[in-house]
Amino acid sequence: MERIYGSVVLRPTRIGFLVRPNQENFSRIREIIRTCTCLWGGMFNPIIPVCKVLPTAWRRDYFKEITGSGLADAYIRFFEPDVFVEAEAGLALEAGIEDIKRYGSERVAPLRKLVRPEGKRQNDFAFGLSVLDIYKELYAKEFKFASRKPRKVAIFENSNPYIEAVFGNFPQSKTLDYIKKAYKDVCKPKAFPADAQSSLKLFKEHHLTPLTASNYELEINFKNRDDPLIFVFDPNKIVDLIDFWNLRQFRSNVLPVNVHWFSEFEDIVRKVAIRNFRPLPGNPHGVMIKTTIEFARSINSATKDAITAASVKNIPAGSLIRKDWYDPIWRTDWRNAGVQPRRAKLVAHEADFEERVDENQTTLQFPSPVPNFASRYSFANNHARWMNVVKFADHSSRSAKFALTFPPNVKGEEFPRLAIAGSSLCTREGIVLFREYKSRHAALHLLSQRDAVVGWLKSRGIEAEPSSSGRNAEQVLRSVGDTRMSSLFADEATVKLLDKMAKTIQRDAEGTTAQYPDRTASIEEWKQVLGRRSKAVFSLACTRFG
Repeated sequence: MERIYGSVVLRPTRIGFLVRPNQENFSRIREIIRTCTCLWGGMFNPIIPVCKVLPTAWRRDYFKEITGSGLADAYIRFFEPDVFVEAEAGLALEAGIEDIKRYGSERVAPLRKLVRPEGKRQNDFAFGLSVLDIYKELYAKEFKFASRKPRKVAIFENSNPYIEAVFGNFPQSKTLDYIKKAYKDVCKPKAFPADAQSSLKLFKEHHLTPLTASNYELEINFKNRDDPLIFVFDPNKIVDLIDFWNLRQFRSNVLPVNVHWFSEFEDIVRKVAIRNFRPLPGNPHGVMIKTTIEFARSINSATKDAITAASVKNIPAGSLIRKDWYDPIWRTDWRNAGVQPRRAKLVAHEADFEERVDENQTTLQFPSPVPNFASRYSFANNHARWMNVVKFADHSSRSAKFALTFPPNVKGEEFPRLAIAGSSLCTREGIVLFREYKSRHAALHLLSQRDAVVGWLKSRGIEAEPSSSGRNAEQVLRSVGDTRMSSLFADEATVKLLDKMAKTIQRDAEGTTAQYPDRTASIEEWKQVLGRRSKAVFSLACTRFG
């Protein structure tokens, strides 16, 4: 029996919306954003541009490493969506996504079929969890009771792209009218005009909005420490709208500014810069927190200069930093330089587990956290209502005979199929399990390390089987712990001495054989090897720290 340790995280389904980033598709982007308002955690569904040539606004001399054909692949690698929705047919295929068709487990759906009518029953989503369940929970726990203070809840009388992306607004199609009606019936929101003054009021007074309501019971964790960011963009340009929508998924402290409303926002921009210009807590070297004003890529130089000049009036020198580029989330060479952007980690609930697994019975069972507010069943055939993410503890892998990590297969490769029931993915986040029903337990089929390597190679058309040398190497690695301890063998003299001890017969150049019946080496031989290695380590330490 072997102990396996880990944790299981409950989070919303991450839907990647595939769209061509040309202005003709602007209405589709707005439809996508309004639809995300109706999904649990919908603000964290990335919009993935698919194109052969980069839009003009996205071409930058200092970011020449990305091309149009590689953009979708880079965004998929960064965001790692669970499922995909196409704004038009063929985008998934163009982006290299394999839609493996198995009963009840497709990963690609057209936008027009994301909402599915089921006969006389209520329309529901093919992927993700409807916010209708959230509204029911809000009513049961809070809104059915009288409040001593007026509740600050907002809805908008009309709409525009900025309001939809920042605060959320509901789809205009009749198929989802019931969600808007439920929000109004439960929350009794105050209606605001979709203008700059309303936006400023909501920022200052922290109203509940349709988009923030969709983050119900979510803990949103950003790995990077972010200084405040003011993002100036043109919400009428599709490239800027995509950039802003995706930006909030890896930057935590963002004030969005409509470039056409800057005169109204000018005062709050300066106040943000002044309020945040203070010493960094815990830093004894006088480092100050500074606010960055970032301009979207469609904004021209003259507009940037004018806004910057207006923003820095009557504020402390150095409190506001101008930034003219978008964080290159498509890069893969972050080990060489730069601060790597990281997407937010969403956690609705997390459970730890410690289980024993027999090598001959390779099923691992563990708890499956569920959203308690979710209805028991979906009204549509939806196998991806929410996700469980399994992450194994580091100390499990040191002695485990099972493969506990795998290369990502977000684009839909068949290998490995680990879920006992339903679909699964391997990502940098962990092993993602698609969940549909409110079962409190889940299970994985574990693979041996050997089967995992052989299976992965086979999935890429390479037939492999362990050699006798490979089997010996496997036993040696197990004897020292795992590959983390393989540095013990990173020395030529050590390997030769071990090789000598392992041999029973040795042949020289003339064919003469020599016997080593006892497979031993003298203490003096080992002292010479270890002594030399100890001196080498000490010398290296002196070089680094001396």
